[in-house]
Amino acid sequence: MVHGPLTGDSRIGLLNALGLPFVVHGRSDEEGADYCWMDVNNRRAFHRATKFLLDLGHQRVALVNGLETMNFADRRRQGYEVALEEAGIVLDEQLLHSADMVEPYGYHATRALMDLAEPPTAIVVASVLPAMGVTRALADLGLRAGEDVSIIAFDDCLSFLQSGYKGRTPDIPYFTAVRSSIRDAGKRVAQMLLERIENPAGPLQSELWEADFVIGQTTAPPRRR
Repeated sequence: MVHGPLTGDSRIGLLNALGLPFVVHGRSDEEGADYCWMDVNNRRAFHRATKFLLDLGHQRVALVNGLETMNFADRRRQGYEVALEEAGIVLDEQLLHSADMVEPYGYHATRALMDLAEPPTAIVVASVLPAMGVTRALADLGLRAGEDVSIIAFDDCLSFLQSGYKGRTPDIPYFTAVRSSIRDAGKRVAQMLLERIENPAGPLQSELWEADFVIGQTTAPPRRR
């Protein structure tokens, strides 16, 4: 199982040359024509998230992304950029951050964003972990997620993060999110790998899953300033 593929990942060519059965969790290129893969439509997910914020009236939307050498993060940035272009908004590089998706990264990226002369009114975040850092940074600045700065996060449905969803209204998820279960994806990739081992000469399988969009408590129209 090839996990966390880079764009143009050299492992794929090596495994094909060795003739070993393998499946890629994600993709390494646009088509994925010479290997089995299962991926989430990251480009569409982040296009949808960004467009949702733009439709609410936000003009300054930041992206706190994962490492963009990773193919999934590259696709997410593409979706974000296309949504801005469709809305006639010029890309501002000051609103873009890319790093490992951990809580402190979300915190420090948000502090930098909010120090800008024109800070964002909304942030799209690559994972719930850095999104928690985003909310912590906002709290330190006396701001509230949703009311002062909108947040949309990508949610992998990790069980140990469910406590992070306890918000002001218990029956509504805390984060507005594009959501796709990493557990379900792992099961499917494992099934595909077993099928590939049993039939290594069979047709190459590929599956592209769509992420769900879940409205939570961290999005609202921008406040007038």
